This record gives sequence, structure tokens and C-alpha cells, in this order.
Amino acid sequence: MHETHSIADLLPTREVSERLAIRLLTLLRTAGEPTPLIGNVRAGASLEDLRSCDLRMLPTDELHRFTGLAIGALASLANRLEGRPPIRPDDWCMFICCLMSSRTLAEAIRRASSFYRMLDNRWGRLTLTVNGPTAVLRVDALRAHLTEINFTVDTIGIASLHAVFGWLIGQTLPVSLIRLRYAESMRCLLEPSSLPFPLRLNAEDNAIEFPARFLDYPVRRTMDDCRDPLLLIFATEASNERWQTDLAQQAQLVMYRALRDSHRLLSLAELSSRLGQTAATVRRQLSQEGTSYSHIKERCRCELGLDLLRGSALSVEDIAARLAFCDSDAFRRSFRGWTGVPPSVYRKNESANTAPPFPARAQRANHAATISVE
Repeated sequence: MHETHSIADLLPTREVSERLAIRLLTLLRTAGEPTPLIGNVRAGASLEDLRSCDLRMLPTDELHRFTGLAIGALASLANRLEGRPPIRPDDWCMFICCLMSSRTLAEAIRRASSFYRMLDNRWGRLTLTVNGPTAVLRVDALRAHLTEINFTVDTIGIASLHAVFGWLIGQTLPVSLIRLRYAESMRCLLEPSSLPFPLRLNAEDNAIEFPARFLDYPVRRTMDDCRDPLLLIFATEASNERWQTDLAQQAQLVMYRALRDSHRLLSLAELSSRLGQTAATVRRQLSQEGTSYSHIKERCRCELGLDLLRGSALSVEDIAARLAFCDSDAFRRSFRGWTGVPPSVYRKNESANTAPPFPARAQRANHAATISVE
């Protein structure tokens, strides 16, 4: 039995965080990027100041948050140098929430793969294959250049994915091998405890190998866990305060959960009550954040509808009922407005491009199966 771990277990030790923060700052400064500032790190501080004083003086939670900011800044820089859109702070929060409603780790990875595609290659591409007892999660960052900055971003990204997937199932996900495309000479750049697994460099791809039996493990986390500040620090969210004030994000989570679990949409009064606000406050705050109650309803219907068409055998009529439409014709009209195609065409296209369901453990033990979720 593996010991269940908390979000706090995902965070590096204080000493490791300090060394990682200094390394990230060095890369940013060398590239001429502005240094992220937070908490007690004073404006205009030099890199030498941060090395010698400020980082060591930061409280641990501030240090983790500062490191998260630096990771986000470096990831955005790596994308810009590759001519790709930058990383957005909200992307990670929505990524975590997208995985919450998965039933198993296998389903969570399928959803992660779909989420990566939705981001138009800002994060790259995920592909999972299963062959007998071994699962291989390929993490293609789509890098044209194997630079020191890209190496740092990709290794942190792989470590983050591994930790989050383990956190979802409530126990450490054992890894048999990490593969990286980067040159053997870059091994010295790694923080020794950042990837405490067998590591192969000069590989043909970036990948994580782990026992396939863990794909059947249930996801133990709920939507409520999304709000844990430690998760957001680990996940390189720009600031905990921003999450607390982003009412649109919270409203969408509450609405999505109600629609998924109860097959109904909350009224504005119900939604406001669950958010601990008056209806007038919610309406005003949503408008200030560039959205509305109606838009949130439509987005939740769209996201759950896409998910049900991809991941279930429910009929279009049943999906329409689960999305609280009056009839299937109303669902079809809305779906065509969201995607430009009817639900049946979307499902057919997804079936052609995604993998069949993962076989049960008993079936997997009897034959080798290769499954792609790219």
C-alpha cells in the first residue's frame, strides 16, 4: 500500500526551492527578462541581492509562490523564443479543474491530452501508450531547439505532471524511467531531487514510464480541492489573491459541478448563494471580469457536452437531458453554434482520432494493448 499524500507533499523542500529559485532567476536575467517580484522581494533587487539575502528571508509559502512566478515567466519566455503563444496563469487552474471530474487516472490522462490540444500547442502534446504492464506518457513540448531554457522548462513540466497525476489518485505514482531528448551534458543542470527516478538523456522523446495498473486507480480529488492555495502555489499560479477574487472561475466550477452531478443548471440566485454573494454582486463582478451568468451556463453546457460525446456511449437525447435542454433539437442547435458541426459528426470525428476505452485490469493481464490518446 502507498501512503496517501497531501498537496503539501508535492512541494520541494525549503533548500531545494531556494536553489531552484536562484537557477530560474539566473536564466531569466541572462535572457534579459524582468525578474518576478512578490512579497518581501523588494523592487529593483539585484540577482546578487536575491542570492545573498532576500530569498533566504522569505517565508516558505512566499518562496514557493515566488518560484511559481519564475517558472511561469521562464515557460512563457521559452514559448516566445519558439514563436508560440505565452503560457497563461489561468491555464493551469482550468487544467486541474478539468481533471477533477475524471473517474480514473486513465480518464484523467485522456482529458489532459484533450486539454493540451485545446491550448493550441502552448503546452505541446501528450500521448499515452500501453503495452502489457507498462504505460508510457509521452510529453512532446514541440521544441525546435534543445536549449538550456527549454531543458529547464521541460523537466519542471514533467515533474509537475507526475506529481499532479499522483495527487489525483491520492498516492505516489511510481516511475520506472524518465526519458528526455536533451544532451547528456545537461544532466549537471538538474537539481538532484527534482527527478528522483532513473533518467535517460539523448532519448528520442520526452516520456514518463510507469506501471499500467495505476491507470485503473480512481481519482480521489473533488472540485473543492481546486481551491487549496498550496495547489495553486505548486501549479505556478500567479497569485493566491487573484484566485480568491476571480469570481468567474469559481462560478464556473460550481455551475459545472451542479450540471454534471444533478443534470440541472443553477439559477443566478442559487449560484450566488453558493458563492456567498448577492445576485447583484455576482452579476456586477462577472461583468467586470468580462463575462456573464448566461455565458457561464453556455460554457459549462459546452464543456460537459463535449466530454460526454467523447467519453460516453450516451445517446444525443440522453446528453441533451443531462445538459438540461428541453429537447435534443435544442441541444443540436446549440452544439452546432459551439462547434460548427452536429453532435453526431463531432462524436464520429473524435472516435476516429482518439483511443478506445482502456481495458480492465483482468483483460490487460491477458494481452498487450497499445492505446493512443493523442
